[in-house]
Amino acid sequence: MGTQVLRRGALLFLAGMFATSCVTSSRRTTDEPDNITQKLRSLKSDGPRKRIIVLPALNDSAEKDPAIAKAAREVLVSGLRQTDNFIILDNSDIGKDVKSMKKENGYDMEEIAKVASDLGALAIVEARVIEVKARKTGDEVGLLRSMKADVTVTVGARVIASSGKKEVYNEVRTAQSSEKNYRVLDPDGKKTFASDPALIHEALVSAFGGMVLPITKTIDKLSWTGRVAFIRGEKIYLNAGRLTGLNVGDILKVMEAGDDIYDPETGLFLGKAPGRVKGTLEIVSYFGKDGCITIVHSGSGFKENDRVELY
Repeated sequence: MGTQVLRRGALLFLAGMFATSCVTSSRRTTDEPDNITQKLRSLKSDGPRKRIIVLPALNDSAEKDPAIAKAAREVLVSGLRQTDNFIILDNSDIGKDVKSMKKENGYDMEEIAKVASDLGALAIVEARVIEVKARKTGDEVGLLRSMKADVTVTVGARVIASSGKKEVYNEVRTAQSSEKNYRVLDPDGKKTFASDPALIHEALVSAFGGMVLPITKTIDKLSWTGRVAFIRGEKIYLNAGRLTGLNVGDILKVMEAGDDIYDPETGLFLGKAPGRVKGTLEIVSYFGKDGCITIVHSGSGFKENDRVELY
């Protein structure tokens, strides 16, 4: 199954089918979550959009076509964009080759979480294709043959909160897609039913589609925060703005960075303690791709890297 065919999907496959044989009847079925799009749109938040990183998908299956991992990420990103709650950063925004941050069984989340935090990304999403199984059955003889193909995929996804480097979501799902074709073969019998890469794509849509809703709900529970990026005179520049959904006139609360808290017995990192509130800022204009300019509304002593939240 070729990379090019998988990328182009079902339309290209069907075009190839008509070019090589006569298909007299066709039926395709795919397991898909009910009302996912409607439910996702109902989760549209009125608050700031949250930056997230969706890493290149990992492929642990025996089928190593790179198009499978690419399709897996594209399917997940497409679903997450339906809510419009997120700003999904391009992997090029990370500033270094993501492949260099891989470990034996996945990504080095400690390193990526630090990069994500510097970019203002609230969470990291990692997708994984665990297994791809293809099976075909049908008549062994005759010019008019009934052939059926089934593809089953098992995928996983997890979400890491970048601030605490803590896993907040982890799930594995399985989905199936199938197609039944009645086709006339050439008299020499050389043309046989080829595996349909579009079925893999459809199964990925079904499997990851079922994860988009819980992933969205999980990330929505993480509180939005921004950061003071630069101070010049009376103007204080923040690392979030129009694209995030902040408006001119909004009042933001400013806090100093809190202390890291660790469990005294296990040594595990539990999170950051809330920092001291320094005062408030008022948004007066925007700058750059997604930044805003503020002035002091109340308080003093603001510094670069101070955290900001909606007041």
